Amino acid sequence: MKMFSKVLILATSLLISPLVLAAESASSDDGALRQTGVRLGVQSGPESEVIYRILVGEIAGKRGNLAVALDNYRLAAETSDDPRIAERATDIALFMGEDAVALETSRRWHTLTPESLLARQSLALALLRNREVAEAVGHLDAMREQMAENDDGGFGAINAILAQVPDPAVSAQVMSQLRDRYPASPHALFYYGLAAMGNDNPQAALEALSAAVKLQPDWSQAHLARAELLVQLDRAGEALEDLAETVDQQPEARPLRVGYARLLIANDQLQEAREQFEQLVADDPGDGDSLFALGVLAAEAEQFDLAVEYLQKVLALDVRMLDTYYELGKVEELRGNFEQARDWYAQITSGDRYLNAQVRVATMEARLGDFPAMAERFEQLRTSHPDSAIVLYTLHLDVDMFTPLFAMSRIAGWSAHIISQMGGRLIRPKANYVGDMDLAWTPVAER
Repeated sequence: MKMFSKVLILATSLLISPLVLAAESASSDDGALRQTGVRLGVQSGPESEVIYRILVGEIAGKRGNLAVALDNYRLAAETSDDPRIAERATDIALFMGEDAVALETSRRWHTLTPESLLARQSLALALLRNREVAEAVGHLDAMREQMAENDDGGFGAINAILAQVPDPAVSAQVMSQLRDRYPASPHALFYYGLAAMGNDNPQAALEALSAAVKLQPDWSQAHLARAELLVQLDRAGEALEDLAETVDQQPEARPLRVGYARLLIANDQLQEAREQFEQLVADDPGDGDSLFALGVLAAEAEQFDLAVEYLQKVLALDVRMLDTYYELGKVEELRGNFEQARDWYAQITSGDRYLNAQVRVATMEARLGDFPAMAERFEQLRTSHPDSAIVLYTLHLDVDMFTPLFAMSRIAGWSAHIISQMGGRLIRPKANYVGDMDLAWTPVAER
């Protein structure tokens, strides 16, 4: 267990290393460990009981028995004034999802070290997981005051804690109270907006994000979050207009321009997207991500020479190498240069694109008439990736059946998303089909 992979630092600090060595070699049985302590001359009493509980807890944790580890650390924390023991017990309880125990031990930890920010954060999280919202808000606000000098006024740390709370309604309730306490804070409004989005309350989220943008017009993150929400509400046109105006007002805000360009792509406004990426590259010629995007967009427009030019610049920057090899392979494949395409694909020797690249290499080998090489490659892939779609090929199933088989296994999930969406729930991404209807089926060989 990772949590228990370190040396028993806490026990060592209590000067019991001889007992640690003996206990590691002894049975994990409770009585055997107690007898080991007696043989080594550890006197009975509160301190020896704490030492014993720490040892049992650490050894149990190393052996994967977290329940025993937690029980012993909880008992040690009850009687010890060492805050590190309560901290350890709290960490284990939160990790295990034992929220009631986490609340007990985090209270003990905070009592022992009331000035500790980490102790207060853990207590606030435990309170929220136990739905003690009113008390939690008090601790969160006190924590925010300690971090008020941060750029986000301390609200970002609160949001990080809320991300660990499983019930989005609790998070929304917390941020609603903090928003009411600080109505003039754009950060309070922004993070309330995010919490409202997570709690399926898009209208409240939009009002909060709009108010945050109004209070702090140069905040790119707030503009992008508002645009994302507008898209989810089927108001993409309004989102694009807002971002276009904001980009004109803040031309130096690169994250804002990148978000605007990506939204343009999502709405099939490719030429406008290219203009935004070109501006990004003009401002920073070493922006590999924007150069890569321009290469892909040029390939989409069948401007293959331009696509290769952009992608070669990405390679020269030594960034996104595997992605770029794959896109160069696609470009040469579209050009009909199957040998060059094969060579580009073959340079991908690892990563998420490896399997697809190997399939493309095999396909190029077939296009070049080298069917034995193709068959050998597919057989190697079948052996090394038995759970992949390569199995469909090596089972000699008709290639035209690959897509139907893929879709059949996912229809239940797709249907569940659509049913939820029809019921008014906010789905990300929305499953709105905007393509052509009544299309004729084209055999794979003719595509």
